[in-house]
Amino acid sequence: MRRSTLLLTVGLTLAGASCSEDVSFAPQTTTATAGVLSVDGSDFVSEGQLFVHECDERGTGSGVLGDRIANFTFKNCLGEDVSLHDVCGRRKALWLVGSAGWCGACIAHFPEVVQRTRELRSQGLETLVFVSETENYEGVTEEWCQGFADEYGLDPARTIFQPGGPDGLQTLWNYVRPNGGGGGTIGLPWEVVLDPYDMTFFWDPSMGVSADPAIDELISE
Repeated sequence: MRRSTLLLTVGLTLAGASCSEDVSFAPQTTTATAGVLSVDGSDFVSEGQLFVHECDERGTGSGVLGDRIANFTFKNCLGEDVSLHDVCGRRKALWLVGSAGWCGACIAHFPEVVQRTRELRSQGLETLVFVSETENYEGVTEEWCQGFADEYGLDPARTIFQPGGPDGLQTLWNYVRPNGGGGGTIGLPWEVVLDPYDMTFFWDPSMGVSADPAIDELISE
């Protein structure tokens, strides 16, 4: 039986006082995206065609490859709820990329994310971009999120944030914590790849290669 994998792109917040990790990032740039990432849910398979629907709502862990990631819900730029497990069994790969409005390296990475997703979506790739803070290190609002997505060619329906304050990175790490909660430097953009067959933690940069081979492997299965 074929596996389904989801790619989620997530914009991360500055760690702040509540997070012990140091966050490194490149100087702000103004790199523009080439084209707009448009996501159309109509190409999801129908309920009767699902490959598998085994995602564990509570998960089995958050920091070790092979862990099943628990369901979580954030808001998108349109004010809608977006849940991780919405695509369980419906896509082949999930790319999760973390960024922030003040992170030049994240913004410089968006054109690659947009292009890669446009090329592979019809083959089963899903991408979510999580934005944690504004360029002024403030909490993300729906209005700011819409402007940010428009400026950098992101799909507002698949650009997500944590309402209520600049704590998105920590909130996300409550569910997906590749460094196991330890110390060290976390570079932005932060990325993971999940396999939506059962929402397992499939790849992170500690493996020493880019996300591309992991995405390609999941899509080819």
